[in-house]
Amino acid sequence: GFYEEEGLNVTIKPGGPDIAPEQVIASGQADVITTWMPAGLAARGFSSRPDVLECAQGFAATQSPDFNPHALLPRGSDHFHVRDNLFKFNAACYGTHGAIEGLRRLARDHSLKAADVRAIQLDVEPDAFKMCDIREPRTGLETKFSIRANAALALLGRDTAAPETYSDATAADPEVIALRDRVSVRTMPAGWSPTLTEIVVETAQGTRLTARYDTGVPAADVADQAQRIRAKFMSLVVPSIGRAKAEVLADRIENLEQESRVDDLVAPALSDLPDRPLIDVSSPRAQ
Repeated sequence: GFYEEEGLNVTIKPGGPDIAPEQVIASGQADVITTWMPAGLAARGFSSRPDVLECAQGFAATQSPDFNPHALLPRGSDHFHVRDNLFKFNAACYGTHGAIEGLRRLARDHSLKAADVRAIQLDVEPDAFKMCDIREPRTGLETKFSIRANAALALLGRDTAAPETYSDATAADPEVIALRDRVSVRTMPAGWSPTLTEIVVETAQGTRLTARYDTGVPAADVADQAQRIRAKFMSLVVPSIGRAKAEVLADRIENLEQESRVDDLVAPALSDLPDRPLIDVSSPRAQ
């Protein structure tokens, strides 16, 4: 075949949904993997260079035509740019996040429950209709792109950080649908901030509650931001490696400066690798 013609002795090992490529390469059963390459490199002891941003052909040079390292600290050396980053806390289209966060804040500040709501009006920027205005989602994927459905999920207290929340069952949930249908979305004129959402909630008692939430403004409460990032991390990782390992891994990531090697960092997730071969090529599954 092709590899033999090129003078290469290549054996292609069977894969499958129950085979983790990074574990195969970590146990020495393969020299190269074609998926999960970062994890595979970490398993082989690979670590990035400390000047990855500014080195020749580094991130800055490949992503910017006029990189200036001195511009990184325009307000003095005591300014931490990481605090000005934006994070995606919810497993839905970013255009829905303003509604989610604003309604959560109203629910918290006013002890607002879904049963108290007569109607919700959301004012968003025009392009939101192009991205995330599936009015009556029928699947979990469509729910991720529905401002109305995500507004309902927020008020119902559903975990919008967890991917499993966005299921076909959620899309068909009568409780979600009933509240979703009380939500109206209105686009604002051109020039409206692309990340700003204004919210008006009319309660069954006749009270009118309002909120504004701009997902383009970095969080001022960094400690709260850290808690939310960790919560989303747990939502994503616990189903794969369990809560105990996920907690250890999160602790190590939060104290990244104390780690010297990537493989030490991810060791908790790989601590129960079997001593036996991960792939039995004689098994029916492998074949």
